Amino acid sequence: MLRNFEKRLLFLILAMVVVVLAETILSPGQTISSEDRSTLKPNSVSTGNKNVSENLKKISGKVTVPVKTVVNQVPLGEISSIRRETTSTPDAEKSKPAPADPTDFVSLKNGDRLTGKILRSDGKTITIKTDYAGDVEIKWDAVDGFSSSEKLYLSLRDGQTIVGTVTSAAGGQVSVQTAETGVVTTTREAITGVRTDTGVVDKTVDTLGKVAKKTTDAVKDATKDVVDVSAGVYPYPGLLKGWQGNFDIGLALTAGNTNSINFVMGLDASRETATDRLSLYASQIYAKSSVNDETVTTANAFRGGLRYDWKFKPRWSAFVFGQAETNDIQGLDFRFSFGGGLNYRAIDTERKKLDLFAGGAFTRDYYESDFFEPPFDPDDLSKNSFELLFGDEYTWRISDRYRLKQRLEFYPNVTDFGEFRLNFDLNFSADLTRRIAWQNNFSYRWFTNPPPGFNQQDMIFTTGLRFKFGK
Repeated sequence: MLRNFEKRLLFLILAMVVVVLAETILSPGQTISSEDRSTLKPNSVSTGNKNVSENLKKISGKVTVPVKTVVNQVPLGEISSIRRETTSTPDAEKSKPAPADPTDFVSLKNGDRLTGKILRSDGKTITIKTDYAGDVEIKWDAVDGFSSSEKLYLSLRDGQTIVGTVTSAAGGQVSVQTAETGVVTTTREAITGVRTDTGVVDKTVDTLGKVAKKTTDAVKDATKDVVDVSAGVYPYPGLLKGWQGNFDIGLALTAGNTNSINFVMGLDASRETATDRLSLYASQIYAKSSVNDETVTTANAFRGGLRYDWKFKPRWSAFVFGQAETNDIQGLDFRFSFGGGLNYRAIDTERKKLDLFAGGAFTRDYYESDFFEPPFDPDDLSKNSFELLFGDEYTWRISDRYRLKQRLEFYPNVTDFGEFRLNFDLNFSADLTRRIAWQNNFSYRWFTNPPPGFNQQDMIFTTGLRFKFGK
């Protein structure tokens, strides 16, 4: 009996020692490493998050280890080491750094919105990197707006590059917060590319040859076309650079019983940047015929002008202009007008644009003194006038080949109340090649106070070839 009691007491003491050792060895936060797991027998398992003292249910030469609902038995003699495998706790989860919220986004015209990091755009698609779908490529025409927290490089159709963080509201208006210039606005249609790289620039310079893999500071020293990106908006191209437009010409000749010539020429050019626009226009018509050695000039008129617009808001601009006009048939030696006003872009899409403008002008008319016979005095028509100005300009790219342009100018006379001038032009062109088009132009002029013997209204229709230049 004593021996049995001594055996039981010795067994209990041994069990207590094992428990104490287990409590000492197993400290919170330790786990079974992959190497430790490989040393265990096939039935070896982790004890989970609970202490061994809570898991040991039976000590009789074997240890019972519960793991969830599965209980495996491991011979005590085969255990060389024990570590506790821990899982993340609520406190640990809180201590983990939260993933950074994506701050760039692209909103679509159908109402969808993607967040992530904007990578690039080539004017046809835009690519945004998302956490849930990787790189996503979206058609540029489907984009309604986009925003970025980091600096982007926006390439425009006029050759400029705007640098800064971008916010784009619905409707295609894009605002760029630049480092020095402040907020610069443009349109989604004017953007031809977007990039994020700020390192080397590879540019070909006519006067210095090909400059490869140069930093922006080095390129700034080599050429005036590229400067430090900290300027926000790249400097405008030189006055002779960045122009685009067209030159129109029409010619008709007859010979035989009647010799005649009809010549028409027109020029329409503009140079537009992110903040301003310079426009130049001119037209000349000349016609004469000879019958029985008698030559008669039936048309000889010129009209040209210059206009400058300063864009102070996304759709608003202030403009000044000057224009000149002559008409030998009416005895108009020279008419000069200059003025200014405000312009509002009511429609601004990739294919359609509509500008509405209003302002005022000062006009001076000079008539030829020997053109009119007494008793009429040409000084009665040569005078100064103050006029108001209302008008519009509408352009419509019907397709890749066909284009329509309309312009209306209405000048109510303030000096002679009730008198006015009206100019209306309508042009349709069809591309024959990339640089050559067939153009048709209709012009209508209405002047309520013409010289004696002349009609108030003139209409001219011309057709011919158009030669395009620039982009």
